[in-house]
Amino acid sequence: MAADDHPIVRAGLAAVIGEEPDLEFVGEAANGQEAVALYRAKQPDVVLMDLRMPVLGGVEAIRAIRSEFPSAKIIALTTYEGDTDIHRALEAGAVGYLLKEMLPTDVVDAVRSFTAASASSRRASRVVSPSTRRGSISRPASVRCSNTWLVVAATARLRGRSAVPTRRSRST
Repeated sequence: MAADDHPIVRAGLAAVIGEEPDLEFVGEAANGQEAVALYRAKQPDVVLMDLRMPVLGGVEAIRAIRSEFPSAKIIALTTYEGDTDIHRALEAGAVGYLLKEMLPTDVVDAVRSFTAASASSRRASRVVSPSTRRGSISRPASVRCSNTWLVVAATARLRGRSAVPTRRSRST
């Protein structure tokens, strides 16, 4: 499921995910209010949620979905790496975030990682490793994406400063 106010982004996500034989794209929403209603109706394994949408913003939609469905796996979508809304989305319950500049294969990898985690959590086992504390935030498990490491499994226990997980270069 994808929620974004730009039809071309929704169509692109639907096309990319729909091409994968092991994934099913179950719906799209043009704003946060539609996203909450669609989540209630479909209860997908993973939601890709834009943060800046009309009617009800992404952060507020994340908060609404997670208050009703605490185990919902929502990945925030944003254009800007330093976006302060990322911090708010993680606090609201997003499990991670993706930049809209990511390659389609990276988006699929992120969705797969949470689809597997959702399926295994139903069997009472964990696929995504638990967070380990580093610095002022708990660093989450990561999924390998092209030439970068992308934080996608953020349980993001923010402590102290308003740090936001970011992509790390491969050089480490």
